[in-house]
Amino acid sequence: MTHRNFILPLLSLLSLTIISSCSKTDSNPAPTTTTEDILASDDNAKLGDVEFDAINKRICWQSIDDNKLWVCNIDPATGKLVIGSGKQTEIDNSIVPLTTSFNSGEWAFSQAGTAIVYNKSSVGTFYVAIATETNGIWSSNILTTSPNRLNPRATKNPNDAVAAVQYATYPGSGSTKYKKFNALSTELSVSDFKDAHWAEDEQLLTGILPNNQVGLFNPANPTTPIQITSNTSTVYSRPYMWRAPEQGNARMFFAKANGNQIQVFKEATPGSNNYVLYLQFNCPSANYPNIASPEPVVFNGKSYISFMAAESQLETSGKPAEIWLATIDSVNPVYKMVSDNTTRVRTDPEPYISDNQLYIYYTEVDDSAAPDFAIDVTTILKLRRCKTGL
Repeated sequence: MTHRNFILPLLSLLSLTIISSCSKTDSNPAPTTTTEDILASDDNAKLGDVEFDAINKRICWQSIDDNKLWVCNIDPATGKLVIGSGKQTEIDNSIVPLTTSFNSGEWAFSQAGTAIVYNKSSVGTFYVAIATETNGIWSSNILTTSPNRLNPRATKNPNDAVAAVQYATYPGSGSTKYKKFNALSTELSVSDFKDAHWAEDEQLLTGILPNNQVGLFNPANPTTPIQITSNTSTVYSRPYMWRAPEQGNARMFFAKANGNQIQVFKEATPGSNNYVLYLQFNCPSANYPNIASPEPVVFNGKSYISFMAAESQLETSGKPAEIWLATIDSVNPVYKMVSDNTTRVRTDPEPYISDNQLYIYYTEVDDSAAPDFAIDVTTILKLRRCKTGL
């Protein structure tokens, strides 16, 4: 994603999208009833790893040729970027290349407002940095007391009194580090806990334990993580937790299982940390056999998972994909393709709620100028938006 002599495979682009092979479901997938799949950026934009702030209707992203961090507003009337290139406000001009970090800036939310956590490069050393906004002016705080850190992700609940950020060591150590925004000089650690993700609604971490099971860590009670799956023959990855309004606000989480299935679990009794299998599904596409980049989203009191169905198990081939939305319902699950029928190289679907509608944005990769199956300065990375019909 940078100069021609510094090649980034398509797999590395956009948030380390993890793809798995999966077979078709027994029942036919729900037919596409929504065909709105519009261009939301310039047709020749080069937007690396776009992340969304739906509260303030904007994105952050990383330019791949000069390693800058940018913010750009979204026009609420059209759903398109107000500046088609995305280069509206420059936040930082020296961040870690996506060829190394594989992940750009991530939004943070709390009662204190909105911030961006990102990978900062300074004199050859990598740090976590936090950019905050005051009256439209951005300033950055580099966490220099903790060098050689990478890939920060922050909590996103605007009702939290204080946000928190978790990240990894560089090189990786298999442990997860974290800090509270009001105690940035104090670094805390969760040993033998990787692939960590903050819960959508509260400051809990899901992650993967050394035995490949899903663990749950509560920073408010920082002992060892609790194991919340017990399928010893299953290798889990990519665990995400949220509270499901349609289930009495119960905690739920999903994870990839053996690389070829999504399994959804529900807490049996509130606060018990006892989770039971609620739903499992394979790739519902009739055209592409692989599932990738799943994310939970709650909209109008119901839970969904957005994901992509891809032709290739690895995106290095730059092959086509579709964007899908799954309704999390053990009695009547619905799997709906929300992208149009045009063949495109799609990746990194991101749910976005605006004006009481749920949309899915994604990145279209166009490598036709120099089809070398790699991201470089000739590669077009344009933003598109699908209407889900919800």
